[in-house]
Amino acid sequence: MASSAIRKPWYTRPTFWFLIIIGWLITMPLADAFGSWVWFALVVVLVAIDARNSGSKGKSTDLPTTPAPAAVAPEEINAAKSQSVISYLFGGWSKHSKMQLSLAQHHTYQTRLTEEMTHFQSLLDSFPDFNAVTDNEEQVLVIDGVALVEPRKGPRVTESTSRSAGRPFIGIPVGGVFLGASGRSSSKSRSVSTQGPDELTLIESNGRFIASTQGIAYVGEMFNRKADYSAIIDWTGEGFQLRISASGKGTNWIVIFSRPADMWAAGTLLDAVDEIPARSLDTSGKATAGEIAAAIAESIKLQKEKFAEAQEIAARDVAAIESQIELLRKQYPSWVK
Repeated sequence: MASSAIRKPWYTRPTFWFLIIIGWLITMPLADAFGSWVWFALVVVLVAIDARNSGSKGKSTDLPTTPAPAAVAPEEINAAKSQSVISYLFGGWSKHSKMQLSLAQHHTYQTRLTEEMTHFQSLLDSFPDFNAVTDNEEQVLVIDGVALVEPRKGPRVTESTSRSAGRPFIGIPVGGVFLGASGRSSSKSRSVSTQGPDELTLIESNGRFIASTQGIAYVGEMFNRKADYSAIIDWTGEGFQLRISASGKGTNWIVIFSRPADMWAAGTLLDAVDEIPARSLDTSGKATAGEIAAAIAESIKLQKEKFAEAQEIAARDVAAIESQIELLRKQYPSWVK
């Protein structure tokens, strides 16, 4: 496996100091022959090289922010020819640095995905046995450290407009200068205040998300929000956030979890409810315990299929980056290890 070390700043790189020394040795006789401007040209060249090969501004522990490059076919790698050191300094160096960073970040993504999948499974293990549910409401999922976000009216905006008539002269112009009296300056102004647009506002943090067999709720120190499954018109889960639209309430409310797996677990329950006509995870409606358990099992299955797909894509991305580094290793054997 290729190294995931990230390229260091220029002043800590032996290769860049080697380039400076070689440039100095070459420039000395040229400066004697053509003048001191050659030294300025050397500095410009070195700055241009470092700007082109500026190294990574990201960290290996960050998640990838750009798609992985396309994989290099083995035939292309085998047919690659060794390139010059100049080619490496002006192009290969920069690409090598980017590929090292990209590989490290994709490994970080794989690690975090595995961690979240493990956490997701631990949440599933806390679910009750839905084959034995009754018509009594029972807690299914409790998650701490949740924030509540809701739309709030924005601040009122006041706009002022003014109009001035200037100072009209009553006298007569003599030689370009007005002689005589001038009238008073007249001006009018008007202020209009309007309500600003709604803004998503953090209402409270460090609350608790509770999902039961009949609905979901946010419970905080000062604010509570609750929605029965039968009242949820729409919901969207993305990243760390779960947005809820419920009947009887004019605005949406959003809960923000501390981990994506928390949102996946909540979404698994909501997804199962969508498949149950009675809109409940207990037998208070027309659904039987077996039907509820089957809906939960199907929702979990779909979520795990998404995990498998994500793992497959992540492994394919890592292999593509490694093939890019292998190509560089073939092109620059003395520089890419």
